Amino acid sequence: MEARVTVTAGRLGGEDSEHIGLIELKLRRVVKVGESEHTGGGNVHGLDIGLVHESSKKAGAHCIRLGEAKVHKVKRIRTRTLDKQPYATFIFRFRSKEMLQAQGIMPRSVEQVIDLDQGKSTTRGRDSPVEDTIRHNKQPRRTTPDDAVAGLSSAVEEDDLKPRTIKDEDDDEGDEDFAVLKSQFDLMQKSMMAFKAKMDRAEAKHRRSSGSKMPLKREASPIRLGSSASGGVIDLTDD
Repeated sequence: MEARVTVTAGRLGGEDSEHIGLIELKLRRVVKVGESEHTGGGNVHGLDIGLVHESSKKAGAHCIRLGEAKVHKVKRIRTRTLDKQPYATFIFRFRSKEMLQAQGIMPRSVEQVIDLDQGKSTTRGRDSPVEDTIRHNKQPRRTTPDDAVAGLSSAVEEDDLKPRTIKDEDDDEGDEDFAVLKSQFDLMQKSMMAFKAKMDRAEAKHRRSSGSKMPLKREASPIRLGSSASGGVIDLTDD
């Protein structure tokens, strides 16, 4: 029978389309409260093939069937959650390299930054409109007597209107300064993380030494997220 087709012009997929290519991992701290064993596999029965008609047989005189059921024990662990909210949440979004660079999540290479500063298009691999105009003006063309007379009066004006490119002599020095600053920034960031871990160990040691007077003592978590982990972006791409 025929059925009526309902057509809509709304948003395709709704909010679910925003979660395409997304993996969300939530970590929670739990405490083990017990364990038990469960016997599974008892409900598995063999598949009875029965008689097969000659016209239904494709090739050969054999078929595939299930073997004997094997009973195995499954260990289950009961836990209790310590925190109401996840201790850490990792969100993995699959995006292309170009989109991540356009959104400012993935840094551009030094060559791309220099090309953008000079007005070149790195995605299409062609020069800027200003350089195209200069190259077009330099091409030779046939002149008539009228053009020669008019060219005498407009030669000075054309020279004044031609765009002039200024060569930046500090490009090489800028590249070296960028590399030095980036290495210094990475070194400072590693030093800050090491100093933060040292402070956490000292604080945990101080709490253990003074924990005899407190009725409840909480041990320091072995998981270290760092000071800039909250809301930060971790680059997992590999060039």
